[in-house]
Amino acid sequence: MSAEVIGSGFRIAGTGSALPERVVTNDEIVEMIKAGDHPKRNKANARWITAFTGIETRYFADPENEDETTAGLSIRSARQAQERAEFDPDSVDLVIVATMTTDEVLPQTSAKVQRDLGLKRAEFFDLDLACTGFVKAVTVANAMMAAYGLKRALVVGTDRADAVTDYTDMMTAPLFGAASGAIALEAVKDGRGMVSRSTINRGDMGYILNAPKGKMVMDGQAVKELGIEAMTQNGLAVLKEAGKSPGEISRIIFHQANINMITEVSDNMGIPRREDGSLNTDVVPITINFAGNSSAGTVGLTFDKSVAERPLQEGEFLVFNGVGGGVAAEAHGIQA
Repeated sequence: MSAEVIGSGFRIAGTGSALPERVVTNDEIVEMIKAGDHPKRNKANARWITAFTGIETRYFADPENEDETTAGLSIRSARQAQERAEFDPDSVDLVIVATMTTDEVLPQTSAKVQRDLGLKRAEFFDLDLACTGFVKAVTVANAMMAAYGLKRALVVGTDRADAVTDYTDMMTAPLFGAASGAIALEAVKDGRGMVSRSTINRGDMGYILNAPKGKMVMDGQAVKELGIEAMTQNGLAVLKEAGKSPGEISRIIFHQANINMITEVSDNMGIPRREDGSLNTDVVPITINFAGNSSAGTVGLTFDKSVAERPLQEGEFLVFNGVGGGVAAEAHGIQA
């Protein structure tokens, strides 16, 4: 059974990603936590962080380095995607940057991408949906390509989540870092593109992950429970709508929130494990171990790293599955 394409159809013509230079270890995070006043700070240790999250390192951006600002990281990943897609600058119609950590109110991060890449014809805008931002941006790009006949788009997800993290807070300090990921989309009418989509939107639960004073505050257990539920429901829904079985997924790109969440959702969806019982990271690629949670950056980064290891082939069935602050969750199935 093959599902009909939602919208006009597209092919993924290229991918890109960018990371800052500074790698921060769990031992360094533990030192930061112990310097604070959290009542359980002395119980923090590197092994606990790895067991609790799956994270061993993450990247911190230097805001004084123009290549590591939100715009700088976005420009780098978008340029990679554009060059790999072999898109002439004058042929790009649309640039969307998903981010919650803009460098300044104006100009927008997407404006800087358009400027620096010489995309003179491209319309641009930023989109903020925290960790679900990149997935939503792909949906919006697909819709605009269908509605307005746009031919080529660059979709970028970037966050310097380290900039909005309180590193004395045991709940959030181990999780967040900075990264950017991008994809280049080209309109086609050959059955490729988005074939299914599902969303869950819980504005009433926004309090479980918020940033009232510029730093994130999280109810970890509530985030985990709702995140697993939402990603499971959306993941199963896009499989059903696309007429696919779990074994037909070539790769599923989860928001990299927590390795235990990813593993549980993968199991809930029925994605086969390896013969030795471990997570099949060919199908469920992982970057959380070395890059942590970079909010809108995770899905694009993880997809790019997966494609670098195993080049994308026409005919693959992909799933992008994200959840984040809001609370908003979205998944879609893509016929590559």
